[in-house]
Amino acid sequence: MKTFFAISILFILIYELEKVTLLHEYVLYNSFSSELSDGRISDLLEKDRAIEWLRFIIIPFNIFIKACLVTLCIQIGAYYNNFKLSSLRTLGLTIYSEWIFVVPHLIKVAWFLVMDRTYTVQDLQYFSPLSLLNLFDKNTVAIWWVYPLQKVNLFEGLYCYLITLELSKITNKKIIDTFLGITIWYCFGLFCWIAFYLFITLNFM
Repeated sequence: MKTFFAISILFILIYELEKVTLLHEYVLYNSFSSELSDGRISDLLEKDRAIEWLRFIIIPFNIFIKACLVTLCIQIGAYYNNFKLSSLRTLGLTIYSEWIFVVPHLIKVAWFLVMDRTYTVQDLQYFSPLSLLNLFDKNTVAIWWVYPLQKVNLFEGLYCYLITLELSKITNKKIIDTFLGITIWYCFGLFCWIAFYLFITLNFM
């Protein structure tokens, strides 16, 4: 439980850091001025401020739901390969491993503060360090491919490795056996999630 609260607070702080350092009002006005009037943008900002407190609920909720889904994938792999794993211990491990995803957010803040000061909201949304999206011209990539290409990145790989390493210690198995027997089920689950996202996006856009 302490780990969950610590990770949640960490991500809330990261969100606040991005908002304070990157999401200035002039960035929003510059980004949407060609599509919306200044009055409309002001109204949206006011509405966003009014519901800002919800993020303190949504961020921990998202972390918990993701950790539960990852734990489910791992437990399925453990069951089919006769690995004995406690669900609660696995859940704690997946929550703890979330810290690795703080790193790309810090890279984003550093990049736009130091390297690129003339950015838009779209630049912030598309920025995904060490992901497949960087291999393509973002102006030519179809909108429905942006998220899947962002999800395939080095930090997902490090997340898998960190989970595999800890699970190998728990099960007293070799890292490669742990990956092929357990962690690969998370990779399969991630693939299914991306496929589901594409299906929903392509059918309802």
